[in-house]
Amino acid sequence: MADLFNHDLFAREVGPRPSRTNRLCPRLARGRLSKLEATPQTERVASALLFRTLASFLVLPGLLAVTLPALIWLLDPARRGGHPLGLAPLIVGFAVLVWCVRDFHVVGRGTLAPWDPPVRLVTAGLYRFVRNPMYLGILVAVAGWSVAVGSIALGVYTFVLFAAFHLRVVLYEEPRCTAQFGGDWRSYAGAVPRWVPRMTPWRSSLSGAA
Repeated sequence: MADLFNHDLFAREVGPRPSRTNRLCPRLARGRLSKLEATPQTERVASALLFRTLASFLVLPGLLAVTLPALIWLLDPARRGGHPLGLAPLIVGFAVLVWCVRDFHVVGRGTLAPWDPPVRLVTAGLYRFVRNPMYLGILVAVAGWSVAVGSIALGVYTFVLFAAFHLRVVLYEEPRCTAQFGGDWRSYAGAVPRWVPRMTPWRSSLSGAA
């Protein structure tokens, strides 16, 4: 979530000071502003961001929640008949993951990839309940995999993933967010749990968050 790539085009003011007509007719003003912003340059930036978002989704969650679980299941000598109840957490996990990727793209103007993170602190959507919903989504999906296909090795893989995620969050992501977002991050982290979701959504009042 650190601000490594500051996409200025999304924060730049376009056009002159609103006229009296624009103030009296906000819908017309928004329409004019949208036309001014829809330049070839901004469209290229938006298209590139969408491509990077899709690519990072396929590479990272695709590897951790699809490719590796499939390989582990196929190589698991102790695999047995699974249970269809595992499909529920599998679907929920992927739905959470897609939701978080959408928030990173639309709100944070970035991707889930460590080399191309959001440029703003994302505190919207599921991030109002827990600080790491994307990681939780992957864990829930893999746990669903384990139950659905009856693989003990996949169950072990789920715990290994959680340990890896926890170490990454504590040793890398949280210090980076503290350095990047300062007091905004500390306020957010002090109110929203790392892994166990809140019962009610946190109401953000941070100036630099979304």
